Amino acid sequence: MRDRLLTGMAGRGIPPDAAEKIVSMIEAFSDYGFPQSHAQSMAGLIYASAWIKHHHPAALIAAIMAHQPMGFYDTQTLIGDAERHGITVRGPDVRTSRVHAALEPGPMPDSKPGPMPDSKPGPTPGSTSGPAPAGPAPGPAPAGPPPGPTSGERPPAIRRGLTSVTGLGEQAAEEIVALRAERPFADLDDFAARTRLPARILEQLATAGALDGLGGHRRTALWSAGTAPGRSHQAPLPGLATPATAPELTSMTTAEETTADITATGASATAHPVQHIRPRLDRLGALTAAAARTLADRAPVRIGGLPKYLQRPPTAHGVAFGAIEDETGMVNLVFAPHVWDRCHRTLLDAPAVLITGRVERSDGTVNVAVDRVEAITVATPVPRRHVGRR
Repeated sequence: MRDRLLTGMAGRGIPPDAAEKIVSMIEAFSDYGFPQSHAQSMAGLIYASAWIKHHHPAALIAAIMAHQPMGFYDTQTLIGDAERHGITVRGPDVRTSRVHAALEPGPMPDSKPGPMPDSKPGPTPGSTSGPAPAGPAPGPAPAGPPPGPTSGERPPAIRRGLTSVTGLGEQAAEEIVALRAERPFADLDDFAARTRLPARILEQLATAGALDGLGGHRRTALWSAGTAPGRSHQAPLPGLATPATAPELTSMTTAEETTADITATGASATAHPVQHIRPRLDRLGALTAAAARTLADRAPVRIGGLPKYLQRPPTAHGVAFGAIEDETGMVNLVFAPHVWDRCHRTLLDAPAVLITGRVERSDGTVNVAVDRVEAITVATPVPRRHVGRR
């Protein structure tokens, strides 16, 4: 590049001394200008996100969820991180959800949000390595304890937005919110008649549990969604305005609700998918992610969960990275080139995996150097995976 610049400037009559000075100035800026400006900008974003994460964690996680897909972490990871930090996350609800994820009053201080088994603090998405809020840093943190709910005050909870339901766009979500502001929905028939949403969207809302508050439970709502009036802009024929009453249907189990959540919204605030196969993983000798992070350096370990965030940077000489996630958090994974070549198809295609490897501890970081990967099944669907190159 230097020779091309000098040759080009010579061809345009620029003296050699001036050309050398120009090239030197370009080289000096490229060595200093971009890294320094990038570092300054990144430092501001990191400080802002860390400040908000510390003082207003629910607001930060809700904001990231409201702008998905973005950044590095998916919604299921954000939900798990919120719950491990004592923040209640609730599924979409046509009576209360806004267009996107937002805050609402949480449970009373004496009620628990229902932490998952073996829950311990894990990685913290949204602070230094996750997506950061736009705009300037909010300023120095005040002295003393961080602001937050005082004794007897209700902390905020996160309510997933209407657009988290697959197939429901912003315009339809805004219309639901506007209609609700005029008059609350009385029941599912009233909701269907006033919104005139197509049956497939009503069924998606029912699958996501967003219609539960209008009477009954998910199976009842699913049955009723297919027969609800008002899906057409034409008035129903006489005698057909009132659908048949739903039969007696059993409620979904927690595992079935988790499956329904993920099918309809891509994530579940009911439970993590791995929670439902924990007894099987225990029989296989697999530790939770939280337990694995407590092991000593070089300790052998088996972990079962969902492989996520797979990366194989071109500059890493064939080494690949990723994470394995369960109901207690995540553990970082490192794959030597020969291990990656042997197991990457399993990591991409299997619904869940059983990882065997050794713990690596260094400067407070915990990784697992992977030796073997085995496929295991989970009842719930999982998103399609790909390998990043950053």
